[in-house]
Amino acid sequence: MVFTVRLPGGLVRRLRRHARTSRRTLSSLVAEAVEQWLERAQRSRGDE
Repeated sequence: MVFTVRLPGGLVRRLRRHARTSRRTLSSLVAEAVEQWLERAQRSRGDE
C-alpha cells in the first residue's frame, strides 16, 4: 500500500543517509520505526 507523508527536510536527509549506510529501503526503515512507536504507545496506554 502506498502512503504519503510529509517530513522535515533534515529528517529526510538523516533517513536517506541511514538507509544508504544500512543498505535498507526508506520504506523498511519507516515501517519499522512506526511499528516500534505504535507498540510503545500501546504499552503506555495498557492496550496489550
